[in-house]
Amino acid sequence: MFDAIEQFSQAHQYTIAAISAASTFAAVVVSLVLALIAQRTNRTRIKAHASVSYIDHATLRGKPKPKYLTVMITNVGVIP
Repeated sequence: MFDAIEQFSQAHQYTIAAISAASTFAAVVVSLVLALIAQRTNRTRIKAHASVSYIDHATLRGKPKPKYLTVMITNVGVIP
């Protein structure tokens, strides 16, 4: 039994080494992809909307109308 395994290993040593190298490379690629996905889920994401508002009132006729900048920022990420 062990002689057959040893003969097979000697006959296909380069094939076994190539499969081992390909498996190691695949494990590294999977690890990097999982790290990238984990980084993206923890990234801070926001949604922002800005607008300029004018106040128009009867008491302000003939005077410069005040302008106000309104900014709305909303956290749409996972982390508060």
